[in-house]
Amino acid sequence: MAKCPDWQIAKWRWLALSAAFAVASLTLRAQQRPAPPEFRAGTDIVQVGIGLPGPVAHWDFASRLNLKPGRYEVRVGLTHAASGRSASAYTSLTVPEVSKAPLSLSGILLERRSPPPAEGPRPLTDVVPVVPTTVRAFRRTDEVAEFVRVNQGGGKPILPITISLSVANADDRQVHRRMLTLDASRFGRDRTADIVEELPVSSLAPGSYLLTIEASTTSSSSRRDVRFRVIE
Repeated sequence: MAKCPDWQIAKWRWLALSAAFAVASLTLRAQQRPAPPEFRAGTDIVQVGIGLPGPVAHWDFASRLNLKPGRYEVRVGLTHAASGRSASAYTSLTVPEVSKAPLSLSGILLERRSPPPAEGPRPLTDVVPVVPTTVRAFRRTDEVAEFVRVNQGGGKPILPITISLSVANADDRQVHRRMLTLDASRFGRDRTADIVEELPVSSLAPGSYLLTIEASTTSSSSRRDVRFRVIE
């Protein structure tokens, strides 16, 4: 990944983790000039719950960023309390201008409902109706939900939307598909509609898969993908 210019770096939030990690730092870099007007430094301390053990040992925690449309890079750093060891990860993100696009989809979120997520703060409960997990490896006995938000921007009348939810295996063979129709009545005053469906891991053989969600009208379309594995 190309490095962002060092001219604009904000230490946006510090998270105090219980048990396994002492401190997690979240650094946000703006990738456009000038930086958005809301892009400013700030520090906060939040107690975060530790996720339950899963097929792959992990800890999930969430921090909320309220950003205007633009391109950003996010860096998360963790420091282990006992050993002092640290690690970091980077990713780029784009906040789209959904109010102008005739049809767009949010990113796909996965929620592992069984076993349930650990108790703790839920900073995204007023944004999405699921508790997202970063886990992408599931047992066939897990209960997993998929979430996506459909947006119809602009000022034209809301249209019915055709939704395709499909799963393809490592050989690019489709092993699951479901079609839905979102009537105009499903969309709220903000011109969005949410889709929450079961991810059918119980019917899948161990292996790697690609979940694809596509939305379309007679004149527009949008697609999102996410990879996951079934391990047993």
